[in-house]
Amino acid sequence: MLHSAPRRPGFGTTGYRRPVAFADLLAHPDVVEEQVLAPPRRGLAVGFLALHGGLEPATAEIAIAAARRSGASWYVIVQPDDLKRHVPSHEHDPAEAPLLAAFLEHVDVVISVHGYWGHDELHAALLVGGCDRALA
Repeated sequence: MLHSAPRRPGFGTTGYRRPVAFADLLAHPDVVEEQVLAPPRRGLAVGFLALHGGLEPATAEIAIAAARRSGASWYVIVQPDDLKRHVPSHEHDPAEAPLLAAFLEHVDVVISVHGYWGHDELHAALLVGGCDRALA
């Protein structure tokens, strides 16, 4: 089942593609947070994660498509194309996002999907990875 977080009041302003607090990003009324939790397959719950949807083009769409094709879970954050707010991945605090916390609690393995925005030579690049170097 698709879950979307309610909009949060009180979004602060920052500059173009500059860092912003995670809670402030989620508070923006046009930012969408989505999560789908799929049952484990073969005893393993796998999830696709895209934290920079809208900022890194097509990453959320790729994460969702890969999750659907493989029967995995997903969690994505999508911001409007013109917002361009960046929260570094290591600053996404599950304590500030109940859907992210539930996703991380549910899955055993996370496949994180990233892209390059603003690098002409890498505009079509896609990065897939995570902390488990053996699986990556």
